[in-house]
Amino acid sequence: MSMGTYIRSGQAASDPIGIRAARIREALAELLPAAALDIPPATFDPYRDYPAATPAESADPGSP
Repeated sequence: MSMGTYIRSGQAASDPIGIRAARIREALAELLPAAALDIPPATFDPYRDYPAATPAESADPGSP
């Protein structure tokens, strides 16, 4: 399932926010392959964490 489909589906809304953020972060990790670029593994963490949390929070039915 693509990230767009996951976020817009009922599955994203029913998953806890931590699960949603982890799934989005995993997809972002595939886009920014630090190991393939010979970059220390934690280098891209801030660039994965913030964008992963944003749509995860947006899909939360309890969010304002």
